[in-house]
This record gives sequence, C-alpha cells and structure tokens, in this order.
Amino acid sequence: MQTTGLPLPTALEMLYAVTGFVVGHAVMLHRGDRPNMANSRQEMPGLDPLEYPLLAEVTRTPDPTGPNLRFEFALEAMLRGFSAE
Repeated sequence: MQTTGLPLPTALEMLYAVTGFVVGHAVMLHRGDRPNMANSRQEMPGLDPLEYPLLAEVTRTPDPTGPNLRFEFALEAMLRGFSAE
C-alpha cells in the first residue's frame, strides 16, 4: 500500500473494511438455523409496500445472482471505491 501513496492509517482502515466485509459475508452464509438472507431474498413482513414499493417488490422476486455473485460484486465495488481515494 505504501507504493500507492496512501497513508498507512488509511491503508489499515481499508484492510479493516475488507476483512469485516469478508467475515460478515462468511457468517451470513453459515449462521445456523436462522433464515439465511445471504442465500436468497426474503419478504420483509413488517415492510409497508405503500411506503417502500420498490423494496417490497424486489424482496418478492427470485434472486438471479445468489450469494457468490453478490459477494464478488460488492467486494469489487468496495475495492474500486478504495482506488478512487
């Protein structure tokens, strides 16, 4: 990271962010018997569809990406954001 010109504290914060994201994703994929939101979209029973119509709609549709593609997309977006600093 030193060759990128980033200050060491910034590089450390980036490392913490990526580590937290990876660990959080792993926990969501393997968290016992609770509903696994990382593996599929689920309806949100308390969500008011009149107040949040798009969110209500998307939680009722099949997930075309799955957890692996979603993880790759989010990690790549995070890393691109870091490179923009």
